[in-house]
Amino acid sequence: MTRPDGRLVAAVALGLCLTSACASRQALPAATAPPASASSRGPAGLTPAEATLAAAFDARIAAADGTALWAVRLERLDTRAVLVSRDADRLILPASNMKIVTLAAAATRLGWDYRFRTRLYAAGTRDAHVLRGDLVVVGGADPTLGRGDDPLATFRAWARQLRAQGLRRIEGDLVGDPSRFGEEWLGDSWSWDDLSAGYAAAYSGLTFHENAVRVRVTPAESPGSAATVTLSPLSPSIVVDADVATSEAVPTAAVRVTRELGSPVVRVTGTVPIGGATVERVVSVPDPPRAFLDALRTALAEEGIDIRGTTRVASRPDVDAGAPLIVHESAPLSEVAQRFMKVSQNLYGEILLRVVTASGSPAAPVTSPAEARDVLQDVIGALGVPVGTVQGRDGSGLSRRDFVTAGAVTTLLHAMAQPPHRDHFRTTLPVAGVDGTIGSRFKGSPCAGRLFAKTGTLSHVRALSGYLTSASGSEYVFSVIANNFLVPSREVDTIVEDALALVCAS
Repeated sequence: MTRPDGRLVAAVALGLCLTSACASRQALPAATAPPASASSRGPAGLTPAEATLAAAFDARIAAADGTALWAVRLERLDTRAVLVSRDADRLILPASNMKIVTLAAAATRLGWDYRFRTRLYAAGTRDAHVLRGDLVVVGGADPTLGRGDDPLATFRAWARQLRAQGLRRIEGDLVGDPSRFGEEWLGDSWSWDDLSAGYAAAYSGLTFHENAVRVRVTPAESPGSAATVTLSPLSPSIVVDADVATSEAVPTAAVRVTRELGSPVVRVTGTVPIGGATVERVVSVPDPPRAFLDALRTALAEEGIDIRGTTRVASRPDVDAGAPLIVHESAPLSEVAQRFMKVSQNLYGEILLRVVTASGSPAAPVTSPAEARDVLQDVIGALGVPVGTVQGRDGSGLSRRDFVTAGAVTTLLHAMAQPPHRDHFRTTLPVAGVDGTIGSRFKGSPCAGRLFAKTGTLSHVRALSGYLTSASGSEYVFSVIANNFLVPSREVDTIVEDALALVCAS
């Protein structure tokens, strides 16, 4: 996701490291090379044409050595023959390339058919259409609830199901239990001034509308009048304090949207030009479980279910002994992961990290950052990633204490190119010139439509890692990560795109 200052931030919240104390790793076996005579192959199994290509690619990066700190790895997908390796064992900030690590671990441990499950229970006794007790919602960390044109659509469907079961009134409370997949901690070393932004929304086992609201500012029809400021979805737990004027004197909008840490007040200030377009900003909510329950309570009321008690958040392991009134399942991970990767949705990374770590049982130990580090390390180690080549502090890449090597990234990409991951994983990646975070890049390039890769962007960090198919049909795995540059990010992107275009055109 992209910050207003242009920083693409990937998710981030937790702490994963590789240490010598971790279990030993077993490398993946190399793919069998296609038959070829010894005379047709150069050093390291490269054909003369590939050796020439490798030299040209490396020269493009070498020419930019003074621009950034580079970590680069380019390999054939079938034989794993290495064309280019520049500081590929150097630990470097990955930004949202950390999502490759997170998804590889989640898909391996959970499977691509995994579905997030949210359960509704009646805690009390039924008397005809009345529940004399609480309605309890046990969160399954589903990141998809509240997405779409009508954020309340799923909650209204739940209300209709409850009415079909004869329920009309709840004498007790509406209770939300978000505890089944770990604590609600923020990412290690996330910047405090990011936390009010939508791309830094906090994790919760009860997630609604990706734990964010959209602020819309529409100019008034007459100069000097206040602009209209609205929230979508509406939330009673969010207060808007707006002071935005409509002006004839400004050519473009200058709108600032802020929310102080822990505060429910969204402050919107600035000016917008008369006749101008609506300005939109996304702001994280300060209390995700409460926002979830407020939305659910609204939907229940709209469908004619009256709740007489309060709305509260509490752990309710006692309800597991009964049968749920409703079990809601998300789409499978194979579909959910497409939003995670294609638009670089940070919150999904934080959610996957918890779900991979926790059992989802109320009797299990509470998931912690240390446990997440250990579990993630074990899973990627089994995929062939050597000890000491990845340190993860969150699931999204927003942390500046995340480190990877380009070699570790290509190792994971090779692993995810094998069954049962191959088709599912590649489908999650943005496609050059077509969609996702590289939909507007590589236009007119030989790579358009033939390069599938995950971006990563923080200030002074650009990363691109994935797969490409050359004009001759050869498939390659690559990771190109740049750190510590002061030039505009677009200049770094151009260097990377020009180098990769050589491979795509070969």
